[in-house]
Amino acid sequence: MTWLLVKKDLLRLSKHPVGFLLLLAAPIFMASLMGFVFGGDGDNGMTPHVDLVIEDHDDTFVSGFIKSAFRHGKMAEMFNVSEVDSGKGRALVENDKVSALLIIPKGFSDSLWQKKTTELTLVKNPSQAFAPKIAEETVKILAEGGDRLLRIADRPISAIRAEIADTNSPSDESVAAIAVMINAMMQKSADLIFTPPIKMKEKTISTDEQIYDAGTLFSFFLTGVAVMFLYFILNGMAADYFRERDHFTMRRIIVSPAGKARYYFSKHIYLFLAGLASFVLVWIFGFIVWGVRMPLQLASPFLLLCVLIAFSAAGVISFLYSFFRTRNQAAAVTPAVILLLSMLGGGMIPVDSLPNFIKSLTIYSPVYWGVDGLQQIIINHESWHELTLHFGVLTGIALVATAASFFVQGRKASL
Repeated sequence: MTWLLVKKDLLRLSKHPVGFLLLLAAPIFMASLMGFVFGGDGDNGMTPHVDLVIEDHDDTFVSGFIKSAFRHGKMAEMFNVSEVDSGKGRALVENDKVSALLIIPKGFSDSLWQKKTTELTLVKNPSQAFAPKIAEETVKILAEGGDRLLRIADRPISAIRAEIADTNSPSDESVAAIAVMINAMMQKSADLIFTPPIKMKEKTISTDEQIYDAGTLFSFFLTGVAVMFLYFILNGMAADYFRERDHFTMRRIIVSPAGKARYYFSKHIYLFLAGLASFVLVWIFGFIVWGVRMPLQLASPFLLLCVLIAFSAAGVISFLYSFFRTRNQAAAVTPAVILLLSMLGGGMIPVDSLPNFIKSLTIYSPVYWGVDGLQQIIINHESWHELTLHFGVLTGIALVATAASFFVQGRKASL
């Protein structure tokens, strides 16, 4: 009898899936947004990608040096650089094809050698928030670095330019003089170049200490978003209580042989199954589309954790709805409770970013045990032993919340 009631709800959902799909679209949209921002590339997902085009009107050694700076080392991983003919770069920016356009003006290098004020023009794409800002800061760093280099190496550079301007071959005396100037410059700057006063101490973080480990920043935020939106999805689906009451479906089932207990139990199972399906779909989207990675041997604890998260969330939502008598009461109170639990549990803000006095309260949020458990598996690659407490707490929350909701609903007068 209970399964027939669950089947009824599932069949109705399959015939009218628009509402469910709209609820499911919210976490998928948020996951997609984070993927675009943080670049879920399946490797480390934390390197931003900036499409930069350059118009080089100078075409000298100096302008070539600027262009090559974007094509080496970490810069090459971050920037996708291409050169375009004069006047074509702005059209690419205006059509949202690139993140920024860098214009190197004609006579740029001559102005530098002659210590005249010159400028680089950067045209930013206003429809993109992060990539143009990265391009802007990078160009500023290159400009500052070039200015400091010219100031430090002023004498040898001036001497070299004078020799280049002279049509005759440089004499041994002039070459030696330039070498002496370069040596003097290096000795003067040696303490800053080779032994800087601020040293960087490197440390390899062990597995136990590592927070983001082999996971991604995208995965870190997805764990919180997925659990938080699971509660909102279940909240939207729990409105069936009021829909069936308004259409007298609830009354007909309660007075039938099925009874009140089977009715509420079937609703709880329905919420659990639909919530679990939506939660798993979000993660399938993350795995396939955004390249979230997880060792295959952790698939079993991950699936069990998903089941317990959905089970506990269904219990909490059922418990909350057992107190409401009107749709307006549920609409006013439940979202606020979900936001509070998400804020405390890391669904909205990373727990490490919370003030210390709030951190002590995180363990009382069911969202925390789901978010932290997922992070332990996907980011820290922890397995069964390290997740025993999470499994136990989520199971306890699910059983207590479900039993409490049945108790409260059982004490209500027949509708």
